[in-house]
Amino acid sequence: MTRNECRALALALLAFLTATTEGRAQSRVVKVGPETSLVDRTFTFQCPGGPISVRHVGRQTISTTYYYDSGQEIATARYHRVAKFDHYNPDTGEKLSHDNWTISLTADYAENTTTVTGAYWKLNTVGSGGPVIRDLGRVVFDQAIDNIHELDLLWSIGQVNVIDSSGPHEYFDLTIPFPEMYCEADAGD
Repeated sequence: MTRNECRALALALLAFLTATTEGRAQSRVVKVGPETSLVDRTFTFQCPGGPISVRHVGRQTISTTYYYDSGQEIATARYHRVAKFDHYNPDTGEKLSHDNWTISLTADYAENTTTVTGAYWKLNTVGSGGPVIRDLGRVVFDQAIDNIHELDLLWSIGQVNVIDSSGPHEYFDLTIPFPEMYCEADAGD
């Protein structure tokens, strides 16, 4: 290799490294978690036959990764949650059901969509022998929201819509929204 060819190669390599370094400086990644927490909450739902209370006890682990664009705005947020809960009658302590979640949520701010994949909702009642409600696969919403609780609430009151999905969606396809499904489930008791 001639001296000029070596210089040209060195300059090309330097230009590549400078562009790569500048590209990295313009975008950044911030990771939060994983954080594990214990959950012990009692929810009371106002139903036509009277209030129904359900105590949720379990553990969840959450981690979120934020990807920023060159303008330092969040371009994408990826949220991962693993949770297992048992549901009890708070008055008697009787175990009623359990559910578990293993989900990934991607909020794409450029496209203004949120995609949830995994086992979003899998509810088993005691003695049922299998899932009562399953929501597995992929669901795409028409807004970028990086908090699963906010997304679920906005969907349940009709402020966020499902625009695409695949897999069994017994929760998202329900005509009875949360929390009214607890009232309907208890109507036979």
